[in-house]
Amino acid sequence: MEITFDKIHETVLEALELQQEHSAFFKVIGKWYYDFLKSSEKKLTLHVPKYEVESLNIVYNYTRLFSLVYRLSQRPELIAFENTCLFNVFDYNKKRTLFLYNTKSTIDFVKQEGDTLFWSDNTIISKDRFIPVFVKNQIENSHWEDIFNSFKLFKIIERNGLINYPILINFKEDLCLSISNGEDISAEEFIQFKTLNWDSKMYSQEDAIAFEEELVSKDFTHQITIKYPYHKNIHSYLFDLGNSSLHLIFNSRFYYKNLTEEDLFLLPNELHGNELLLKDFPQNIQYSTQIIV
Repeated sequence: MEITFDKIHETVLEALELQQEHSAFFKVIGKWYYDFLKSSEKKLTLHVPKYEVESLNIVYNYTRLFSLVYRLSQRPELIAFENTCLFNVFDYNKKRTLFLYNTKSTIDFVKQEGDTLFWSDNTIISKDRFIPVFVKNQIENSHWEDIFNSFKLFKIIERNGLINYPILINFKEDLCLSISNGEDISAEEFIQFKTLNWDSKMYSQEDAIAFEEELVSKDFTHQITIKYPYHKNIHSYLFDLGNSSLHLIFNSRFYYKNLTEEDLFLLPNELHGNELLLKDFPQNIQYSTQIIV
């Protein structure tokens, strides 16, 4: 099945339970982001003539989930299942962040016969469907909450037919660096994200250097920055960690200052879906994902 923007966009809207009548704004942001990911450009700064405190979390989570769904949709079909497992979502207690008594976190791969996959605990699944498969030693004792939070999205991906084969989710590859700053922003954790809360009053330049040294060795394939009025600055050492970057700047008023060739200003009527002239998007657009707020 061809992975299109509309399929990813609709999957994200459903996961966030956003009403279709309010989706025009997110469709504009998502379409620019999608075209950016499909291109070979290294950087794009998208100025959005809109700012509402109430919408910050929705925009933040929409962008995060769009990034995640896109990355999952690009993963190849898994054909070698040795040392892999399923996550035991049925026995996980989210409130207590642990598994029920005498249960474990993994359902381990046993064997494959034709198109049928056999797992422990008498679990049998056809491989002709979407299956999120994990590296066993990565989730035996960690990442439980992130995986549990992602299962609603997994179900929607399967129901919408976005992916119809098993994929391997490796917590050391294809990551998204998500950095937030400010009391207006909060986000539920999902798989394939590294989240850092930057507090300029608490952290020094030395801390920024230490964070950079820790993060630069990780496989961040996407980077996104989201800025809004009155936001606190995040240290520049934490920018551009990865292969490319998309910067979203939300403001109800703009002025021209230090514009670069990567800057692109949307018009107010575009936010309502009146005219989406995205076919002329530069063909030389690449990507890490850091969502920086």
